[in-house]
Order: sequence, then structure tokens, then C-alpha cells
Amino acid sequence: MKGEWNFDDGTLGAFIGQDLRYIDNSLASRYQFGTTTQLGVPGINGKDALVIHIPFTDRATEGDIFKQIGLRANHGVAPNGGGQEANQWTLIMDVYWGTEGPSGFGSILQTHDFANPTDGDMFWRASDGSYGKGCCSLYDNISQEPGHNHKREEWARVVFSANIPEKRLAKYVNGFKHREDVAGDGASIDGRFGLPAEIFLFGDGDDNERTDAFVNAIQFREGAMTDDEVAALGGASSFGIPGAPAGGARVVPPPKITLAVRVSGAEVVVTWNGGSRIKLQKKTALTDAQWVDVANTEGQSTATIPITGASGFYRAIRP
Repeated sequence: MKGEWNFDDGTLGAFIGQDLRYIDNSLASRYQFGTTTQLGVPGINGKDALVIHIPFTDRATEGDIFKQIGLRANHGVAPNGGGQEANQWTLIMDVYWGTEGPSGFGSILQTHDFANPTDGDMFWRASDGSYGKGCCSLYDNISQEPGHNHKREEWARVVFSANIPEKRLAKYVNGFKHREDVAGDGASIDGRFGLPAEIFLFGDGDDNERTDAFVNAIQFREGAMTDDEVAALGGASSFGIPGAPAGGARVVPPPKITLAVRVSGAEVVVTWNGGSRIKLQKKTALTDAQWVDVANTEGQSTATIPITGASGFYRAIRP
């Protein structure tokens, strides 16, 4: 993996690679972080998940602000495929399309014209739950079987696997392949689907063909994943996107973390489970900007902490 973001700490910080950024930092207050419950959308497979909400802005009432909504991503994939940009790459997202946005489209990817954003380069289409771009990556003929396409107000794991030298851009929903044909300027090395070092996600600067989106995880990998590898990823999950496995084996989800806190005299005793590499973090107030590591807790399963101050909030995470 070259880049991974999961929004678990309520920021654009990277789990792997470089932090995401807003296209326009002055619009940061329009985005929301929180659990699916807090933001009023269904959990993933019935489980609460930490997500970011990418808003929709109405051109009729707010003008061209929509051009500056979205995320800047340094994907981390080096130039490849015989060009000066990344031409062999895989993008994976766990995403939920909301109800705001009358166009019936949602922008996923923009690879050009960043200083003066114009048309996006990959879109979701609400009418049939497909992904594409009219010029060069067709939407049509996606399966209408449940879970094989991406309906509005449903979580799905969406994968784009690009091998432009072989004229392939495959699109998948929950492991089910739609189509991989690519034409026009999308089929040329360093063309529409060649990725410069920084791209835009969820932005469209042309006709505001956008829908608000809730995102649980984003991941970029170097090279084009195969059909079998994508099928092994399955659908969206509350714990995020598995890491790249060795030898193509399917990754088993990590155990769920459980946390218990009790007071014993003048001390707080915190216990947790869920496997190794877990560490404890604390905030003295939920409004604090950052969680702080509790020293010497990584790899442990309990901590006894002297009580200081009026309050304390704890969480256990996998680093």
C-alpha cells in the first residue's frame, strides 16, 4: 500500500503515506467527522463506523463554492507504466452516497486542471449504481443484482484497478466486476487516468455533478489488482480496508477491540482486548484536538492510571 486513510481520529491524517488535505482549507468547517450514528447514516453491516462526510453545496444558492469542495490526495504511487505519471494503480474506497445533489452523479476522481478545477474524471451514476466517465470508461450494463451495483444510501466497497499500458481500467462494486474497457484519452499513457503526484477526490469543478458522500476508508496501491484479488476484498466493513496480503491470500479482519474502565480507589483501571499492537490513548475533554498516547501501553492489555483532573476519556486503537 502507498496511501491509506481511515478517519478514526476525526482528522485527514494518514494511516499510511501523506495526510489528505481539503481542496480549500477555508471550507474545512463544511466537512464533518464522527460515527455513522452521530451523522445519521446506517452503520456498515450493522456496526458503527468512524467516517468523514463530504458535503454537497448548491450552485443556485452558493455560487461556485462547489468547485473547491473535495480532498487533495498524494497517493504515493510512483510514475510507472512507461510514463511520467502513475499508469498502473488501484484505488479502493468504502463509501456511502447520500441524498443531497440533484444531478444523480457523484464525483470520485479528478486528475487534471487543479488550479482552475473543471470536469471530474470518474463518477458514480445513481440511476443504475455504476461508475464511469462518458468519454472513455462506460457506465452501461452493470448488473442489477443486489450488492453488484452501488445504490444510493448503501455502503459499498468500490475498487478501480488501472493498467493503462494494457488499456484496462476495471471497476468493481463489493468484489463484483462491472467492466474494464477504456477508450479515447483514457487509454493513453499519462492520459486522463494517469495520476500526477497529487489528485482530487470527490471534486467536480464543471457542472457540480456531485452528491454528498460518507467515507469510511480510502486506500491506494501500486499496480493493478486482479479480479481474484479484488473479489477477495469483498464488501465494505466497519474496520476498514484490509492490507495487501502476501501471495494473494485473503486477509482475515482483525479482532474487535473491547474496552472496559473502572475506578479503584485513586486509580483508573483500563482493560482491553482485540489482539496485539493495540495501545491506549486519552483525552481530558472530548473537545481536545488530539488524543494523547498513554505511555507503555502498546502491546499490553491493561493499564492502571492515577486519577488526575475532573475527567478523562480513553480509547484503544491499533497503531
